[in-house]
Order: sequence, then C-alpha cells, then structure tokens
Amino acid sequence: MSLKDYIIRDIQEKFKYLPSAVYLALICIAMYIFVCLLRYLFTMREVSQADERRKKIVGKIWHMLFCGAFVAYMYTLIMIVYYSREPGSRTGFADMVLWSTWGMTLQMHAYFIENIVLFIPFGLLFPLVFKNWMRWFTIPVGAFISAAIEYTQLVTGRGYCQLDDFVTNTAGAAIGFFIYLILYAGWLIWKKIR
Repeated sequence: MSLKDYIIRDIQEKFKYLPSAVYLALICIAMYIFVCLLRYLFTMREVSQADERRKKIVGKIWHMLFCGAFVAYMYTLIMIVYYSREPGSRTGFADMVLWSTWGMTLQMHAYFIENIVLFIPFGLLFPLVFKNWMRWFTIPVGAFISAAIEYTQLVTGRGYCQLDDFVTNTAGAAIGFFIYLILYAGWLIWKKIR
C-alpha cells in the first residue's frame, strides 16, 4: 500500500461524520437566516439603489454558506480528534520530541501528513467567517485550538498529546490561510478588472 492509499483510506473512514455535519450546517444556516430576517425587520433600513441591495444580499448568502461550512468542519474536527477513539485508550503522557511522529512506516508518514491536511480547511474558512481585522488572527487561533485539542487529549486519554500534532496542525492552518490570501488577492484583481 502506498502513502497516498493510506491517506485516502483514512480520509474515507472519516466520511461517516459527514451526514451529521451537514445536518448541523443546515441548522446553522436556518438560524443565520432567522437572525438576518429579525435584524432586517427591526432595522428596516432602506437601501437607495437596487444594485447595492443585491450586492448585500449576495454577500449575506455567501457568508451564510461559509458559516455553515465552518460549523460542519468544526463538528467533524471534534468528532475526529475526540470521539473516534475510546476514552482512556491512549496513555496519559505528552510527547514533546519534535518530528517524532514522522516515524519509519508509511502509515506514520500518512498520519503526519493528515494532521497538516486536517487544519487546512480551518485556515480557509476562519477568515471567510470572521472578516475584517479578525482574519489576521487565523494562524494564532488555529494554534490555540490545536493546543486545546492536545491538552484535552492528554487529560481524557482520547488521543496522544504530541508536539508534532501541534506543529503540523498550526502549519495546516497557515497553509489554508495563505491559500485564502492568494484567492482573496485574485478575487480583488478580478473585481478591479471587471
């Protein structure tokens, strides 16, 4: 079995969380629509131009979809890192040796790479949901969430607390954020050209 096969097999195994994540995302989107309707009813601000109103509505729809995707991603992340393992199934020690999880087998290499891939969606979705100045905190927030995951795994025994996991998760968030920045710059250029 090749490294790619290990990674694909492990990712396919996590698809079992997808239906629940989609339901949760749909609930989030319904709540988002409800809050937007309430806000519209109570503010009743008139937008002078129809084109401006259309842009706002399209922007809200995109933001709503990003929020739903982010909720689905966070649910899936929690299910993968905590609930895919039995409580107390891992020993309660912390591995603070950098690059120790790379290991000698293809399966260990796959786990290492999967820890990076696991946080790339976070780096992409966080700045789309939390706009303006908050987007610049994507990498620190990703690092904080990764540290919280590792600490909780140490306490509950639902995973190994490893420095490598923290580093690879943070690297994944950084990769996702840089992809976001490239896409955002491309969108700004396309908008100016158009």
